[in-house]
Amino acid sequence: MPRQLILTLISPLLMPAVIIGGIYFSLANLHQLPAIPNQVWQIGPHLSLALLLLLSLVFNRSRLFYVTILVTLLTGIPSLAFPETYINLIMFGLFPANVILILGYQERGIFTSIGLWRLAFILLQPAGLYALWHFDPALVQTLITTDIANIPEPIQDLLVYSPFNPLLSIILGLNGLALLISVYWQRSSTARVIFTATIAVLAGPLLQIDNASDALIMASAMWMAFTILRDSHQMAYLDELTGLPQRRALNENLLILGRKFSIAMLDIDHFKKFNDKHGHDVGDQVLQMVSRKLRQVRGSGKVYRYGGEEFSIVFPGREMHDASFFLEEVRKSIQDYEMVIRQIKRPDTEKSDHAERVRGSYRAAKETVSVTISIGVAQKSSRAETAETVLKKADVALYKAKKAGRNQLQQSDD
Repeated sequence: MPRQLILTLISPLLMPAVIIGGIYFSLANLHQLPAIPNQVWQIGPHLSLALLLLLSLVFNRSRLFYVTILVTLLTGIPSLAFPETYINLIMFGLFPANVILILGYQERGIFTSIGLWRLAFILLQPAGLYALWHFDPALVQTLITTDIANIPEPIQDLLVYSPFNPLLSIILGLNGLALLISVYWQRSSTARVIFTATIAVLAGPLLQIDNASDALIMASAMWMAFTILRDSHQMAYLDELTGLPQRRALNENLLILGRKFSIAMLDIDHFKKFNDKHGHDVGDQVLQMVSRKLRQVRGSGKVYRYGGEEFSIVFPGREMHDASFFLEEVRKSIQDYEMVIRQIKRPDTEKSDHAERVRGSYRAAKETVSVTISIGVAQKSSRAETAETVLKKADVALYKAKKAGRNQLQQSDD
């Protein structure tokens, strides 16, 4: 099995394993640490969930908000006068089923009409469960005591090791499979953190160690809160199209450069005409291709998207002639690269001998394009010179390169 495939399969499972293993080891050795006040276990989960609710509201992360509401409601279930088997059905059956549903949602905002309907669906479930227990206890008793007959032997052998009755064991297994499929399919940080939190919350009652559920809820809430802050930081500092750090990140980096550095400004030649001819979709592909090539720059250069079709590369500890060598390598690699574009659209349907089938958007590649870049580079030349001044000198050198015919590098005169 290829290494990349193995990493893809196990990567969503690593964080749940780290959190659950870490909590279990810590609680098992808690006697070796100073005594922790009981208030931590009583108040900690509620405070961490309240903080997470606040963050998900502030940053409008509706899926994480709904999962937090679910976990908050789940913490109150054991206090109700339900039999243990009914609580298990709610926790290991209904809770992960709701999470799977939330993973299928698109981010539509919390206080939109559809967001409020989703929230109402979650909040009404405890009332429905309470009403079902009080008004139809016979049905509840049937649900929690049902024994699945005529189960194939291989499945029966697996159910022997389950702490739950056969019905709940099968439901939990199907939920677990659906969770895995959802997280593998989406491959997003939000899906992974929801998956991690769900597994950690479900593992709490199974660890059979004091305060395990409380500790895992706090750890899950902190991990989800960290994910919200991390993703928000990336949205502020990383360009969505190219994945490069953007101008705000560059401005902060300029403040911490040392005594020797060089800065380059780069521009895609005639990009506006290129966009007008081929369209913005192809233009976006070109920006992504150029950013990939720029990432390959040697000499410890740090690449930023400055804005539009402009990029900047910072070379800490490098003089201008050294940086120019590495920049020339990148310029030539972009010049020599031919990018295939797909521009002939297929009809919506095509007839074949078998049936009329829907095709994709494009039939085949019919054209290749190439672009070039112009570069201006400058270095810090005096002790009092600031990084902003060097950046402006590089921009002046870039203008010289474009005026001299483009597809070339020009160094700053001073």
